[in-house]
Amino acid sequence: MRFRTHHLLLLLLPCLDAWGQQTGLSSNPARVIHVSGAADVKVKPDTVTLTLGVDTRRPTLEEAKRENDSRLEAVVEFLRSQGIPSSSIQTDYVGIHPSYDWNATTVVRHFSVQRTLIVVLRDPAQFDEVLSGAVSRGITTVQGASFRTRELKRHRETARELAVKAALEKADKLSALVGAKRGKVTSMQESTGGGWSSWSPGYWGGRSNYGGGSQVSYTPPSSASSDDSPQTLALGEIVVTASVNMTFELE
Repeated sequence: MRFRTHHLLLLLLPCLDAWGQQTGLSSNPARVIHVSGAADVKVKPDTVTLTLGVDTRRPTLEEAKRENDSRLEAVVEFLRSQGIPSSSIQTDYVGIHPSYDWNATTVVRHFSVQRTLIVVLRDPAQFDEVLSGAVSRGITTVQGASFRTRELKRHRETARELAVKAALEKADKLSALVGAKRGKVTSMQESTGGGWSSWSPGYWGGRSNYGGGSQVSYTPPSSASSDDSPQTLALGEIVVTASVNMTFELE
């Protein structure tokens, strides 16, 4: 009985060794290093999107809608006179709400008609004049503004290159600390984000913004001076981010 068991083990050992080679369970596993890199690119926004609202309240629905239509028509006409194309002006929300008397729930006190208008400004210098003109022609609420860049693809490519550079530098330094050198890359994953920021006061909406940290921060040079910005609009900067996770062999 003992003799048979001994031979059975001898037969199994070559099989286990071959199985281990196929599944990667080797006695000498590959030496690798896993690193990450991230980068921010800060740029001045070149596009402003305004969300404007018109809210009218009258005893009858017909009166409330008629006034709302009149105000909105005047605002749209003004926007077009400022050189804003029709493709940059869009109705985003329409709401009709009756308001009932607290003491008599079947009695309507007034009707409220609400509409929002999305306006895209490709020249941020228009902000002051467009906002003032829209308000004077019937806009009752400013629900928010968002700031973006039309060069998002180019800035993301820059952020991605900086993130990879940061990962390579980290891999070189960590490898040197253990007396090794960075070998060929075996895997890589990347992600990007940012490129916009937005603000909303909370009426018919919420408030949001974007921000984040990273290992590398870069601000491209700008040909425009700070004096070119409207005095009442501080554009600031928006952040475009990229991050990578890389695996290298150690030599």
